[in-house]
Amino acid sequence: MVNKIPTNIIFGFLGAGKTTAILDLLVRKPAQERWAVLVNEFGEIGIDGKIIAQAGVGVTGVTVKEVPGGCLCCAAGVPFQVGLAELVRSARPDRLIIEPTGLGHPREIIRSVQSRTNQQFLALQNTITLLDPRKLQDERYLSHENFMGQIEVADILLANKADLCVDDDINRFWDFTQPYSKRHIGVTEQGKIGLEWLEEGDGSSVEQSQDQLSDNNSDNHSHTHNRSHSHQDTDNPNTHSCTFSADKVFCYERLIQWVASFTSDRCKAVVKTDRGDVMLNQSDADAVLVSEASGLNESIVEVIGVRGDLNQIGDALANCLLRPLCK
Repeated sequence: MVNKIPTNIIFGFLGAGKTTAILDLLVRKPAQERWAVLVNEFGEIGIDGKIIAQAGVGVTGVTVKEVPGGCLCCAAGVPFQVGLAELVRSARPDRLIIEPTGLGHPREIIRSVQSRTNQQFLALQNTITLLDPRKLQDERYLSHENFMGQIEVADILLANKADLCVDDDINRFWDFTQPYSKRHIGVTEQGKIGLEWLEEGDGSSVEQSQDQLSDNNSDNHSHTHNRSHSHQDTDNPNTHSCTFSADKVFCYERLIQWVASFTSDRCKAVVKTDRGDVMLNQSDADAVLVSEASGLNESIVEVIGVRGDLNQIGDALANCLLRPLCK
């Protein structure tokens, strides 16, 4: 009899804090266990996997693999299955964490993970969804199929970034979640997920909870949601992604100013600067989070959901490069 690998999917819309949550889990994982992380990227250039791999330096028993190119149940379906098989075969993990793109279709992603082939070696446990409660006052999110779908399929639903919220944001979250029946609903910050929340459940209630929550939402919310597997406009948002060879070095001060000069759903970067290799993470109008990196063989920048002129933003990024001195 094959011992199936306990598997968790961590959902969250752009900027919800999925990558931060996974990084924190990896630091706290049982030392004797081997964990694998499969990261599904929206863009053709993968960045989340590199951030996790960078932050995981020094943490033993962690293997990370990227599957870029869109929602894993659609364009990336075959690469996902191949990548999953390779990851399981090479890492032989005691637990698998899957981070889908924030723009992915949650029901189809779960079905892909629970395919007949995958059920032979994966045991889907709790599905966890992080959301930024500040988004609950924005109809663009409430009317978005995938944002709502991620909430509906969750076994564990967490309002993240509580440290950046005001009381009204948290109260709105509690009001919003009243119709939902989950194994756990809570508030957290910095992506903190209890290790015990990974192990509860067996994923068998996913389809039942989807039907139940669809009925709840139709009774308790005035907005409606399309349940078909379709791509809305925000599945193809204004996106700027690029790579720079290792000989290209950024001026750190200019780069920080650049990130703060526009608003986007999410901006991430792993870059070589005149102050060393760094990782940047920023969403909406939140402060830019900076952490150290090391040994980068290239720089990668990805911005999703830009509110502004992409050409101007791209030109401004190029101006952050040292030519040859940072002044």
